[in-house]
Amino acid sequence: MANTRRRITLGEIPFMRDALTARDSPNILRPTLIDSPINNIPLSYLSPQLSPDEQIIAARGRRSIVWSPHHDHPLKSPLKTPTKKLATMQLRSSPRKRLMSEFDGKPEQVQHMTPEKQIQRERIVGTKGTTSASKKIRFDDIGSMSRLNPDVPFSKLLKGLSNDQLVQIILDSVKKEPQLEESIRQNLPAPDLKPLEERLNILKRNITKALPKTRLLSKTDGAAYSRAATHVAAFKKCIFEQSKTLAESCHWDALLDYVSIAWAYVKGTPVWENQNHNAARRLCFKQLIMQANNALDNGGVYLGEKRLQEFAGRLKSMTLDCEDANSCHVVVEKLLQKCFIIT
Repeated sequence: MANTRRRITLGEIPFMRDALTARDSPNILRPTLIDSPINNIPLSYLSPQLSPDEQIIAARGRRSIVWSPHHDHPLKSPLKTPTKKLATMQLRSSPRKRLMSEFDGKPEQVQHMTPEKQIQRERIVGTKGTTSASKKIRFDDIGSMSRLNPDVPFSKLLKGLSNDQLVQIILDSVKKEPQLEESIRQNLPAPDLKPLEERLNILKRNITKALPKTRLLSKTDGAAYSRAATHVAAFKKCIFEQSKTLAESCHWDALLDYVSIAWAYVKGTPVWENQNHNAARRLCFKQLIMQANNALDNGGVYLGEKRLQEFAGRLKSMTLDCEDANSCHVVVEKLLQKCFIIT
């Protein structure tokens, strides 16, 4: 039985060899299906034929790209602006210089000039052949242009000047007319403290805005101070500058009134938990007390009884904020006694 099975298997080999030979040989293929059950494949799969559309496309051949002969490099963009050669550029001068260059030493060119250029030449060149000298206008020579216009009010002109300019104008006028100084002194008003108070109010408001808005955070701890430290320094600087300006101008009555106004704003600033952060607050109080003593010593009884009594009434509350305010009590009491004796 074993030999019979081997013979049957070996007997099938020629059949398979013939089938493979028939499949690999294209000459024996026919347009119909192959009768072999193994190679039952259509003929079009073994030798595909092109469709009419594919034959037309194949006849066209591969598409070739022809680059423009105007460009040297095929990848160069045709929209790129060519670089300018600075060496060949000619800078044009002003019309006056061009006309004058045409007239200098070339009288024969004047005959061949166009009528328009001849008119321009007559405007530029004088009757004697020399250029007309034109003086350049200087703003320093003519001063303000508005002063020559009588329609502009005098008060508006003064508003545009600085404080130093106004002081210099008054001093120059007093030198020319000495009697004018006495009339100005009699009508000289007291300094207006409203702009100073508005400035203090704005700076104090900036300190309040810098503090935390939520209730969960403290408004007097170190973190809150770090947020408002810049505004605190600006507020202190303003107190020192404003009080110093009034003291230098010798307006002692206005200075004493300013101390009372500014004290309320300093008192309204936050009191920080860390005592080192309250240094600016203490310096502001000491500065105001020093200027108050300065005004009392120099102003004296000329400050007026009413102003002295009002300031003496504020000293009680000022002493609670700063102990240095006690130094003003003795001076105020002496001045009030002098006022009673004078009256």
